[in-house]
Amino acid sequence: MWEINLNNQFATLIYSLVLGIVLCVFYDILRALRKVGFNSFLAVFMADFLFWVLSAFATFLFLTARTYGEIRGYVLIGELFGFLLARFTVSKLTLPFFKFIFVYIKRFFILFDKLLSAVYSKIDRLFSKIGAFAVKIFNIAVKSIKKLLKNVCKVLYTNKNNCDAEYVLDETKT
Repeated sequence: MWEINLNNQFATLIYSLVLGIVLCVFYDILRALRKVGFNSFLAVFMADFLFWVLSAFATFLFLTARTYGEIRGYVLIGELFGFLLARFTVSKLTLPFFKFIFVYIKRFFILFDKLLSAVYSKIDRLFSKIGAFAVKIFNIAVKSIKKLLKNVCKVLYTNKNNCDAEYVLDETKT
């Protein structure tokens, strides 16, 4: 059994306050993404789910590291208090900051998307011209191959002997 140390508990309480602040900043990032435009039902659901899973995992790791896996009420209360403290103070600065950053990132990706679509349309036109030219060449090749594969021999029947047939290779010989 380990000894309860007041200094260790106080340090754990301070660290749990810091963990609550970090989780609040992470939540502000998700809030800024919602304000920028990722606010469909599925996006909000997935972001909230991701936040709660990561928060639970961070709390579990913190409890494992600081209290040897024992759940302590003051750790959870300290984490909640740190989250609320950051939510009502630091969030007033971090939310507009992240929103500002995400607006410019979104603009950059819109411009990048327009550039890629212009390049894609030019490449598409080039490949369609190459494809049309290839189809034309292919059709010409097929016609010439068909002419080469046709049998140039013709059967010539004579009136005297209908059973015999002669093959004429050249049309000039009759």
